[in-house]
Amino acid sequence: MMLMFTAAASVIKEKDKGTLVRLRLSNMTTFEWLAAVSAGQCIVGVVAVGLTLLTAMALGYRPQGSLWGGLVVTVVSSLGIVGVSMLVAAWLRTIFDLVTIGCFPFFVMMFFSGGMFPLPDIRLFALGERAVNVNDVLPTTHSIAAYDRIMTANGSLGDVWFELGAIVLLTVVLFGSGTWLFVRRHMRG
Repeated sequence: MMLMFTAAASVIKEKDKGTLVRLRLSNMTTFEWLAAVSAGQCIVGVVAVGLTLLTAMALGYRPQGSLWGGLVVTVVSSLGIVGVSMLVAAWLRTIFDLVTIGCFPFFVMMFFSGGMFPLPDIRLFALGERAVNVNDVLPTTHSIAAYDRIMTANGSLGDVWFELGAIVLLTVVLFGSGTWLFVRRHMRG
């Protein structure tokens, strides 16, 4: 979840420092710029989760499932957080705004995704036999469920296809709307 700050900061700082104008004048497309930012943040996310797992293992935790499955969940989850970051970055103008106002979406993700404490299910509708709850609009909700199934319940990627699909869908929606809004607000001539 902490990637939200670094990903949003890497986009906002270009606007804040005025280098976004130079990027617009270069041959670099918006897609290339955001793909580079996203790739860098995915690497940071994988390293952060890897260090967290190593620390937990040093303290006695033993993962039950596939580490490769955990890696896939980490990459997809990192992209989901970058999607949230794009939406946050689109509304903010400076790094100071991110540090002050950007805390609110972070706390929403942290408290309402089920990572801090279990939340009661508030059902919106059902997809087949699967209930879709209010907090399922957060990619972190599905990330936590996928990590739990893989790392604690000895699951595999086949056991978390719904969660991975939900994260990808939310990433596309959040990243797309955040990019559209960022370009509209900060990259117009």
